[in-house]
Amino acid sequence: MEIYRGKKESFPLGWNYNVFLDSPRQPRDTAFETHRIADAWFLKTFGIAARSQSLMCSTDDKQAAKYGQNVRIIRPVPPYKLISSTQVYDFYEIMSQGFGADTAAIETWLETKDFYCVDHTSGLSDDVLGEVMVCCEFYDVLAAPGYPFAE
Repeated sequence: MEIYRGKKESFPLGWNYNVFLDSPRQPRDTAFETHRIADAWFLKTFGIAARSQSLMCSTDDKQAAKYGQNVRIIRPVPPYKLISSTQVYDFYEIMSQGFGADTAAIETWLETKDFYCVDHTSGLSDDVLGEVMVCCEFYDVLAAPGYPFAE
């Protein structure tokens, strides 16, 4: 199963370092408090601050393209962890719930979405709908056929 990442700006082929390990990722579309509460839940549940330290990727190249036309195939370099759900296409779905900063409501939503963590792409369910949080130190970037490539 391929994992795609879309970005507005270009990113080079080959090995790249996950900069979010040094400078935590800030949410692009999700409210900061929701992001913070979810990050704490992922840390408690899987030992990974997944919303701030992971690469936001997808098993769906069209979803990745919504985040930027520079779409690439991502292959995390071991060791790594992948967090996903068969019930959540895009984490942004949480914003439609209107939870605001209600910790209990956000945690309940997360607990009912069957998030799981694996340490290899082969462990991803064939039923994964889209978003995959890739927690790794390094990742290999390959061209994605059919998408423009600009360095």
